[in-house]
Amino acid sequence: MILTEKQEAVLTSIVRGNEDGSFCDLDQVIERVPYETTKASIQFIVRNLIGKGLIEKKRPEKRRNRRRVVLSPTPEGYRKISSKRYAGPEALARIMVS
Repeated sequence: MILTEKQEAVLTSIVRGNEDGSFCDLDQVIERVPYETTKASIQFIVRNLIGKGLIEKKRPEKRRNRRRVVLSPTPEGYRKISSKRYAGPEALARIMVS
């Protein structure tokens, strides 16, 4: 499966998650991608990544005084990023734990 650079950047942001180990919400993904974007553009990419089975939506959580949908990578999403950036199953295990 081939991803565009922007799809890969969004997936990487979601795989990395937050510093405290929690998953990102949409606004956090927008802040972390390495290019200027709009919410609509990121939503389009998120829908595409969900369709490819690389990420999924979790239950909404209250964050920053609002209910926000949380995005998490699927095991396939972790594998896709780990195969691009890292080598070996040990790296995948580190990604999935952090």
